[in-house]
Order: sequence, then structure tokens, then C-alpha cells
Amino acid sequence: MKFDSTNPYVISNGAIHFGDLSTVAAGAMVTHTFNSEVWVDAGSTWSINELAPVEVAGLFRPTGTPSEPFPSETEPMTKGGAGTLIISGDNGNVYTHVIVISGEVILRNGDALPDVGQLEIKPGATLTMEDDETIGTLWNQGHVALGSNTLRLAGTLFAETRGISGTVTGDANSRLVMAATGSSLTENILGSVQVGRVDISGGTMGVSVNGTITLPDVSTSDIRVNGAQSVFQVSNGGTVLMPTVASLTQPNGRGIITDGATMTISQSGSVVSGGRIDIGIDAAHAGVTVSDNGLLDISLGQSPVIVVGVNESGPGEGALTVESGGAVQTKRLFVGVLPDNAGSVSVSGAGSTLVADDASLGGVNQAQFGGVATLSVSDGGAVTLAGGTLDIFTDACSVIVDGGVLSTMIIDTVGSASPTMALSDPAGGSALRLGDDELASITTIDFPVSDAAGGPGSIQKIGLGSLLLAHGGTYSGGVTVTGGRLRLLDAARQFPSLTGSGPVLFTGLRLEGTGVIAGTLSVAGSGVLAPSQESGAGIDLIECGALNLGAGTTTEIQLGGVGSFDQVDVEGEASLGGMLTLSYQGGFTAAPGDWFEIIDA
Repeated sequence: MKFDSTNPYVISNGAIHFGDLSTVAAGAMVTHTFNSEVWVDAGSTWSINELAPVEVAGLFRPTGTPSEPFPSETEPMTKGGAGTLIISGDNGNVYTHVIVISGEVILRNGDALPDVGQLEIKPGATLTMEDDETIGTLWNQGHVALGSNTLRLAGTLFAETRGISGTVTGDANSRLVMAATGSSLTENILGSVQVGRVDISGGTMGVSVNGTITLPDVSTSDIRVNGAQSVFQVSNGGTVLMPTVASLTQPNGRGIITDGATMTISQSGSVVSGGRIDIGIDAAHAGVTVSDNGLLDISLGQSPVIVVGVNESGPGEGALTVESGGAVQTKRLFVGVLPDNAGSVSVSGAGSTLVADDASLGGVNQAQFGGVATLSVSDGGAVTLAGGTLDIFTDACSVIVDGGVLSTMIIDTVGSASPTMALSDPAGGSALRLGDDELASITTIDFPVSDAAGGPGSIQKIGLGSLLLAHGGTYSGGVTVTGGRLRLLDAARQFPSLTGSGPVLFTGLRLEGTGVIAGTLSVAGSGVLAPSQESGAGIDLIECGALNLGAGTTTEIQLGGVGSFDQVDVEGEASLGGMLTLSYQGGFTAAPGDWFEIIDA
């Protein structure tokens, strides 16, 4: 049967019956084609038997006239029956709302439905795409088969909220695109989406209520959220699995949030995971927020990394915010790496955590640096660089710990970088915790440290290795050392205090060097107090506000002559205990009557 007149066929009440369906064998099935216009009354149902597929190659539209091409959104056309409807005409300028309650609809030739049309796939029904297609909205409770094609959702003339509770599948070349710029379209994924790539360049895409997006683990696959009108929300148990193949040097196969776009991950069970995510790769500020027990897990693959506010060829600005119990985990974190790059990471609120092996602020290495980076930890939040390093490359970087905790084995200021650091302690601990119980490390504080807005801040050094203090600070919470060495590096007395104004409690192995401790110095446990030159050897002087030496401590004093010996100069009171050991230096041997005032209090 062939319809080829120049006049449209209008299907209103009644039915069209194709063939003797009871006697046609499947192998003898033919496709009936309409090359003319087909007008279907809005609100009616076209039932197609499984043995009689129909192709509409002409215009396919609801009943109307050219002067009124957009009937209201409440007047759909319905396709029923177990058979197949193939739509292959040029329908781009017609507003069509199609509901598929059973059987299959095939979209062919790329303009089968209008760019603002609405398509609903009911449970048990199937949409199959044979070419790339743009429609307005998709409400899918059945199955959508993309093959290698792109399905683009462009939004409608109306404010829409739609859901995908069924399945959407495609191969590694398939794409699900949301491009509803200028439209208030929201597509909520409540079912399963397995496609090669997801692009959001307008509108809101949500993944929730155990909905999933799964991308193949190949370098051609990624999720890109682009533009100020683009929002990606993962909530209420939704999960997104990105590829794991990307790394710092191999960016393909990643998540990208850029050009003013935002992504949020919130509520228990909501997880976005993969091998790399970039936040803010151009001048327009982009952001990712993780909250309320949501999880951003970029710890998969060989070299997982989170990159914030980094663009290798121009401006880049981005922010990662962890709040209200959200969690982030990764291996490496890079923030604001190159000139014209600016990135920020904020972790705030009780239970909010960021865990990484190491982090770099303002650069990658001595050949790639110059950006602006901020790390903020506040109000019970915690950042843990587990057994790793916090590298800081520029003066424009800042670390603010105000009521939270930053734990890292090492802080390394590269070159002559002098960042801003401000500390305010949380309840029951120090804002900055350095060192590791298993690995020896050396951290040099050669930049100023002050109190943050929340009040006194302190530094705690644990485990093996050494903490070297080489710059003055105005923080008032003091320093606690429970393991390893503490060395003072200020022979020239450039600073009124290397430890701020607070007390110093030392229960580690050895406190050495030369410089000023403005507060009270208390040495306890089996700690050793050993004034020395900056190298840790030789004769020199330690000054402190007051001195307490516990019963199990040792004070080591070197004598190099009656005018050359180690000293501890105490401005206030001294309480002395423990053991005193003396050693000669430079061939000197004391004679009877020689006098050495080794502790002046």
C-alpha cells in the first residue's frame, strides 16, 4: 500500500487496517509507507500490529493548519499496538507530542521529530534511533536504543520536568545531549543510562532515586557540563560512573564542568566516580558542590586526579566545595596551576572531608606554575593528605584553616613562594597537623603563619622526621611536637618568634637549632633539648619566654670555651628537671674554676 497524493490523509476517529494479520507470516512481512502528509488528531491513538510496520516518510503532525502549528502541550498523539512505526520525514518545523504506549518507534533521517517536540515512551515500549535526532523533551519509562547516534534534548516552549525511569543504551560512539539553552527543562534520570558520552549545554539534568549513568571505560568517552545555564545534579542515591582511563598527562575520558556550569552531589548513596574531573577550564567560573553525605570519588584508574581552575591555554576559574557532610576522595589534587588560572577548594562543616595523597596549589612543577589557589578548611571540615605532600608554588596561594583540620605529611613551598597561612583550632585539637607515624619527612615553615578569624591556631607535629621553623608567625595557639625533631632556623634573629605567641610542648626526640620561642617551652617525656647552629651541630642559643624541663628529659650543652657554649636564655621563670649532659667542642677542656651560665632565667 502506498499513499502518494499531494493531499494529506487525516486519521481521526476509526481505524486503518493493513492486511489479514491472522494469516501473514513474519517472514512475509512488508512495510507500508506514507509518502504524503499524515495528520493525526491530537488525543487519538494509532494502533499498529506487529506484522504490519508502517513508515511515515512525509510530514507527520497533529491535525491543524499551517497558521497554527503549535497546539497545546496537553494534546498528544499516541502510538499503540505491538508493531513498528517508522518516522522518516522532515518534521523539524512541526510541534509534535507523541506517546508510545507499546511496540516500537524508529526515528530515521535525522529530522523525524521537531526540535521542540515531546516524546514519551511508556513501559514495555521502545524508541530506536537510526540517525542523530533533536527533540524537545524525553519521558522514558521503556527503552531507548541509540546505537551509535546522538539524542539531543533541546527543550520546549514550556517549563518542563521530565524523567527517564527506563533504560537508555548506546555504544561508545553514542551521545546523550541536553542543550535546552533558554528553556527551563529538567530531565531526571531515575533509571539506567549507558551511553558513550553525556553533554549538558543548557537546562538541568538530574540523576536520583537509584538512577545511574555509566560510561564506557575508553578515552573517547566523557561527561561535559558547559555553560551558565547548565546544571548537573546527582542526588538521593543517584550514581555516575565516568571512565577511569584519564590522568594528569592524558586528559581524554574525564568529567568536565566549565564555562559557568555547576554540578552538585548530595544525599547518602549519591556517588560520582571516575579517573579525572576538571572544574573550570575557562574564564567563566564553574563549580562542583558535594554535600549531605554525597561522594565525589575520583580514585579509580592508574593515576586519578581532580583539577580545579586550570586551563593550559588561557584563563581558567573553578571551585570545589565540600560542605554539610559531603566527601571527596582522590589521589592527586591540582588547584590554580598556571598564570591566569584561579582555583579554590573549600571543605566546611562537621563530617565534611577531602582525602587525597597529595595536593598542589599554584603549579605542577618548577616549569609549570604561576596560578592563584585557595584551600579553605572550616567549621569541623577535614582535609587529609594521607602520607603525601602539600606543594605550594606562588605567593598568591593561601591556606585558611578556621575551625577545621588540615593533615599532611609535608608542606613544601617551591622556590621562594611565601603563601598566606592562617589557622584557628577546632575543639580539642590543632588546625594544622604535620608528619607521619611510619615515614620520615621534613617540612620547613618558611612563610608567615597567623591566626584565622575564628581565634587561636596551632601546629602539631607527629611521627618521624623533622619540622623546621624558619619564619616568624603571629599565631597564638602554639606548637606541639609528639615525635621526631623540631629545629629552629633563625641565627640572624630576623623574627621575634618562630612559634608565634603560644606555648611549645615538646615530647619528641630532639629540639635543636637557634631562634626565639616567645611563649613557654615545655620539654617532657624523653625529649632532648639541644641548642645548636641552624645545621643541628655547633654551639648556639635558644631563647624562650619560660622553660619547663620534665623529669625524663635531657638537656645537651656543648662547651667550646669559657666564652663559647650553648645557652638557653629564659625571659621568665624556669623549672628544671631531668638530666644535663655536657660535651667539649673544638678541643676545649674546662679547667677548675671555669664558669658557664647555660640557662639564664
